[in-house]
Amino acid sequence: MKYFFCMIILWCLVGSIKFFVFSLKNRKISLSGNGYGGMPSNHSAIMSWITTVIYINEGHNSPVLGLSLCVSFLIMMDANGLRRKIDECSNNKSKRKASHTIPEIIVGIAIGISFAFLTHKFMSI
Repeated sequence: MKYFFCMIILWCLVGSIKFFVFSLKNRKISLSGNGYGGMPSNHSAIMSWITTVIYINEGHNSPVLGLSLCVSFLIMMDANGLRRKIDECSNNKSKRKASHTIPEIIVGIAIGISFAFLTHKFMSI
């Protein structure tokens, strides 16, 4: 159950960062822009967190680590590639994007890995 709670905490943390970045970028506080896309990537943070936790606990020869790496890679490819194609094909009048840029994904990965080491150190995950 502690894995689930840590994932929720991470999701809220990254969502808060995304809200702060969006508000600074647009110079106004808005809850409507805190959805898909934007800095940082929630999906990348969560998947890199769980992948790092698996690595810490199971080691580099774990089949579960291999599965987690594959799923993480697919999710990050989707965030950058498939959703970008959706953005290009849609008539998005609000100019909100569903995709992530490479820097947004990299920042999400960095947050996820950092959070994994913090939760391992302070919560024995």
